[in-house]
Amino acid sequence: EARQKEALDEIGKIYHKSGAQVLLKYQIQRGVIVIPKSHNRENQASNLELFDFELTAEDIEKIENL
Repeated sequence: EARQKEALDEIGKIYHKSGAQVLLKYQIQRGVIVIPKSHNRENQASNLELFDFELTAEDIEKIENL
């Protein structure tokens, strides 16, 4: 949904990350094992850039209320 994407992108701007990276980080912080898939090298590299930021409790709450 567009509203969800916008909310994830908004959180991502805080950390200079994409909405997709925010969603992956959210799952990792919840203890979920994620296996992102991409054939695009840029997306593959982006999927690995998740360990230089932490979502706050407020960010997590926003995501859970989407």
